[in-house]
Amino acid sequence: MEAETYENKKCQWAQKIDRWNKELIEVVDLKGKDANGSSVKVHDVSTYTSMIENAVAYKKVFLVLDDIGSLDQLDALLGSKGYEEVSKNLVKYCEGHPMSLKVLGRSLHNRDVTYWEEYVEMLKKENGHPIVNVLRMSFDSVPFKNDKELFKHIACFFVGMDRDVTETILKACL
Repeated sequence: MEAETYENKKCQWAQKIDRWNKELIEVVDLKGKDANGSSVKVHDVSTYTSMIENAVAYKKVFLVLDDIGSLDQLDALLGSKGYEEVSKNLVKYCEGHPMSLKVLGRSLHNRDVTYWEEYVEMLKKENGHPIVNVLRMSFDSVPFKNDKELFKHIACFFVGMDRDVTETILKACL
């Protein structure tokens, strides 16, 4: 019985070591190499930052920042300046309209700086008023056709109704 417990613990420990090893390899791959060992040149700091975010997301990590010589380098690594610049562009694009900013905030939540920048560029390509463009892109990003149809029905059917009444009706349908 004791031997089985020892073997079981030994097996669990080996699995844990194997998992740690795989995760370390994934982080080491950020050193500018692809899966084949070829060098990858990254010229955009935000791209490299998002690679790091994807590799260590939802993992417990101990991060050692070596060779950081200025706050600008730290900001670039953490992405705060990138987010700040894109945020200013979004506020400017939305003309400070609170509803547009709220919808954008929900669309961009938990996304990296690169995604935010691409989103701003897509918005700028749209014709029409910024508020309408933000709402259209938000609606277009709904993944399922049935959800889009449901949204349209709710938007049309409950026009002018009290929010509490609407919520009561919708909750009763669940």
